[in-house]
Amino acid sequence: MIKEYSCVRLKMSLLVLFLVLFAYPDACSSVRIDCGAMGYHGTNDYWWDDYPFTSAGYNRQVLNNTSFRSKHMNSLRFFPDQNKNCYTVPVFENYKVLVRAGFYYGNYDGLSKPPTFDLQFDSNLWVTVVTSLDNEPIFHELILTPTRNNISICVARTRDGEIPFISSLEALTVFPHMYVGMESNHVFFTEYRWNFGGAEGTKEFPDDEFYRIWDPTTPIGYTNITADYKSLLNNYKEDYPPFAVVSTMIEARQPLDPIILTFDTPQVNLPKYAILYFAEAFKLQSNQNRSFDVYFNGNYNQTLSPHYEICDAIDGRVDGIFNLTLIPSNFSNLPPIISAMELFTVRNDISVERTSEEDLQGLEWITIRSYRLQLRKWTGDPCLPANAPWEWLSCNDNNPPRVTALYLAGNELTGSFPTFSQMQALEIIDLHNNSLEGPIPEFLGELPNLKELNLADNKFEGSIPDSLLNNKKLSLNVSGNPGLKFPKKKTSKVVGLWVGGALLFVVICFLLATFVRSSRRRIKIQGGEVELGGTGEGQPIPHGLGNQDEPILQRNGRQTGN
Repeated sequence: MIKEYSCVRLKMSLLVLFLVLFAYPDACSSVRIDCGAMGYHGTNDYWWDDYPFTSAGYNRQVLNNTSFRSKHMNSLRFFPDQNKNCYTVPVFENYKVLVRAGFYYGNYDGLSKPPTFDLQFDSNLWVTVVTSLDNEPIFHELILTPTRNNISICVARTRDGEIPFISSLEALTVFPHMYVGMESNHVFFTEYRWNFGGAEGTKEFPDDEFYRIWDPTTPIGYTNITADYKSLLNNYKEDYPPFAVVSTMIEARQPLDPIILTFDTPQVNLPKYAILYFAEAFKLQSNQNRSFDVYFNGNYNQTLSPHYEICDAIDGRVDGIFNLTLIPSNFSNLPPIISAMELFTVRNDISVERTSEEDLQGLEWITIRSYRLQLRKWTGDPCLPANAPWEWLSCNDNNPPRVTALYLAGNELTGSFPTFSQMQALEIIDLHNNSLEGPIPEFLGELPNLKELNLADNKFEGSIPDSLLNNKKLSLNVSGNPGLKFPKKKTSKVVGLWVGGALLFVVICFLLATFVRSSRRRIKIQGGEVELGGTGEGQPIPHGLGNQDEPILQRNGRQTGN
């Protein structure tokens, strides 16, 4: 049965992958979800609705939306039921993927109380999302290399009365030759993606064909300049920065002035990875030269002379806060310039583990195959992160974690008992107060660690397996199941044996006592009368009674006759 269900899972995965690959041309490199939207939409900018990726939550329209990304922030999906709610998004295994989650509260609930909650990926905490009443959305983004063909993105409640939500979710496959400085066993959290000197607002698709978002910035004390050409000779320099971003830049005001920029990040103690983009704005005269030394946190990186109509890139890593310094070189007579920058926080403590595969298979039988209607909203990893497991189970801290308890009492479960014999670590199963029917399965008595089984108040029928009745370590409750056939009490047979044995003992004792007493008879002869001890006192026996040929009686050691 498990193999059969694995085939069902495979078919579902292939179906989703087919939809992603062939539903629209650009989908092979991206899955973009307009959370809360009604149906798939878009012309050149394709967006999915939530349905293929999650069964949890409810859609809601956002009325007061003045966001610059208004077309994708008019709806959201909120999750009032479970503590953790997840999207399962198909990706290409071992290919880098850029994941971006967007949040725009917009006072959709009319309470003017923007919530705070956790954002998770797979079994890891991503970030704590702090929403606000501002008119601009919040975006969180990372780049990772999946080890499976899907990733789980979850929102988790951390405060009573504050309901998590999400407005958009994107998983964008990165071309293999992009971001080559990012190791597959690290995760890179986007801190900044700046378009220096950009005066025309945020740049995204279609300016950036890879759907990255470039925010404009002009630090104080520098001059905005724009290149005098309309395209790059080679726009495919490593990480494919868009022309709209490369063609604008900031420049120091004087030829000998440096550019000094400091970038603070929330996680100061973690390493940073920076990518800088440069291009010469003008075709320089023979007597002009622009050259500068690049320093990361005061450490020399290299000397650069930007090229006209060509994008140059420099990358590197630092610890802590990132300080960038561009100092004119000795033979330069033009000030330094910079077009764009990406800055990431690097983490290598990412967990790739998940709940035991055996338990995942068993839980899929419970939540999808058997009780999908009642339990379909439970998504994501059942045990991880450890502070956000599914609310109706318990897990141990093994690696991988195992499910040790199922608490599904009163969940309106119907039908026959599901098969989850592979969940060998179970210690407690509580399914009382449902409407389960049919026989109680034998495999329950074969779970080696089971200590408590509560099947009370259901509609089970048939006999109770001997493996359960004979398990002295098991606390079993099957009351309230009228159709169950309870075995005759073995204690009645035992009592019958004891009573019969006691009566037999009394009879044997009586007969034995009679035999002993009869063997001790004494004959007394007094005045012609014979007394037989034990036959009564003084009762005469007439002469001539008995056989005259009776053997001689012995009295006082002498023999006598009749």
